[in-house]
Amino acid sequence: MKKLFATLAVFVLVLSAGVASAATTTITFQETPTWINSTTFTIGDVTFENWIIARDNGNDPNKLLLTVGYQAPASASIIFSSAVDVTQFYLSMWNTTLSNDAGASYTATSMVDGLMTNLVASLPGFLTVADFEGVTKLTFNLSPMYSVVTMDNLTFSPTPIPGAIWLLGSGLVGLVGLRRKFL
Repeated sequence: MKKLFATLAVFVLVLSAGVASAATTTITFQETPTWINSTTFTIGDVTFENWIIARDNGNDPNKLLLTVGYQAPASASIIFSSAVDVTQFYLSMWNTTLSNDAGASYTATSMVDGLMTNLVASLPGFLTVADFEGVTKLTFNLSPMYSVVTMDNLTFSPTPIPGAIWLLGSGLVGLVGLRRKFL
């Protein structure tokens, strides 16, 4: 009987350890230099390819900026070191296609401006919340004519599914072990 209680106690500890929530990260671009014109730079575990960080007339000191007017390349990417759930960001884009690594995309032919959650809720044809879950890369493709993309307050957290699978698997193995031991 003592072994049963000890086994159940260990099982409860394993379950409670796996319930810890993943840390949420927000990149505000405030910690970056005033002007970066580089093909690639990294902030934390996120790599930004072909972006420019520029001042926005003092309204919002630093934003991620991509525009043909500043001789930007035809596309730019945000690459995460592992799969993440992007939960929020401010986005303003025009003549640009936003796509995720799974191939879902949205093309803005007129100005799109607002928080991601508001765009998902109110803009017909915009990407869904599910399109921002489990992503490792977001790509912005610019039209050959004048295009603009600005982004700020990129908020994301690691995708929690792999930890849940390990937890479920260990729990099932423990239950099978208990069943064999007491039958």
